[in-house]
Amino acid sequence: TQAYDQLAKRLLDPCAVTQVVYDRESNSPMCGKPDPTWQSGALDFDSRFECGNLLRAIRVGDKAYDLVVDCDINSPSHVGQWFFFSFKGAQANTSYTLSIVNMGKLGALFIQGQRPTMYSMQVADKEKKGWHRDAILDVCYYRNSYQRKHTRKGSKPGGTFYTLQFTVDCKYLDDTIFCAYCQPYTFTELQNCLRAIATSEDISKYCVAQTLTTSLNGNLLYLLTITTLDYNEGDGANCPIVERPVVVVSARVHPGETCASWMMEGLLRFLLDAKDATARALRNKYVFKIVPMLNPDGVINGNTRCSLAGCDLNRQWLRPDRSKHPTVFAMKAYLHHLHAFEGRTILLFTDLHGHTR
Repeated sequence: TQAYDQLAKRLLDPCAVTQVVYDRESNSPMCGKPDPTWQSGALDFDSRFECGNLLRAIRVGDKAYDLVVDCDINSPSHVGQWFFFSFKGAQANTSYTLSIVNMGKLGALFIQGQRPTMYSMQVADKEKKGWHRDAILDVCYYRNSYQRKHTRKGSKPGGTFYTLQFTVDCKYLDDTIFCAYCQPYTFTELQNCLRAIATSEDISKYCVAQTLTTSLNGNLLYLLTITTLDYNEGDGANCPIVERPVVVVSARVHPGETCASWMMEGLLRFLLDAKDATARALRNKYVFKIVPMLNPDGVINGNTRCSLAGCDLNRQWLRPDRSKHPTVFAMKAYLHHLHAFEGRTILLFTDLHGHTR
């Protein structure tokens, strides 16, 4: 019903003329030669930042826009659940309808009540409020008539895309607003987190950071080893490090599943808490091997599922290629080394994910 209501409003809109107002592949944010009267009051979109992936924005009404998100790099069949973009130029106390017209999944949590999330620079400054969902209204998700040219391996050919439509309530003038599928977690945020860990004298007593390899784009694959490093029976660490079972935890093999990174950061904060008795007991008994971001290239470039090689890295564990899947190859080789050459017991391997339906 919401979709039909929005379509009716669009058809009755006196400004119902389509005009591209943003194209990431163009040298200019504004493409073509827009009518100045039509361009007046248009939102200024952007996604040329880390994790951003808006490809095109098309004004279809006075306060309505169709949006196209980019596919994963080198994988045109992997398009759309993750999205992250910004806009500015909104009027105060005004609502804008945004429709992402190339969502890829039949089932989505938006049907069950999930809402996109947003961050307003003005709200953050004036109200001290970060990412939130209460200003995202009238969410609906439905099949549209746009035909898919590319399908994933093993999927039925053809088919159509889906539209995610929602309204953003803009409260302040001169604001910059970010919209995303869920709260982003960038590679830069991970580096900031690891930098804070590295500069803490207390944490260095039971945490060692190193790199396993680099990605296709030269980004580091980080590995954290967390355990009580000093053999001290009085502190409860009553077995040598080499005899402690190993627990392995990894995350973000799928870039669009940002909740995996938030879970990972929560796990790190817990395990590295010097005052928490449970965390201390775990450090004394186990060795934790943490790989917080398996696909940094995909994260940086705003992919939903794939690496820069266009591969779903979570489908490469059986026979990873060192040149195409260096992070998975290095991770698997390291686990093999721990077990086969060091004789360590790997008690648990947990890979953190998020799901869209």
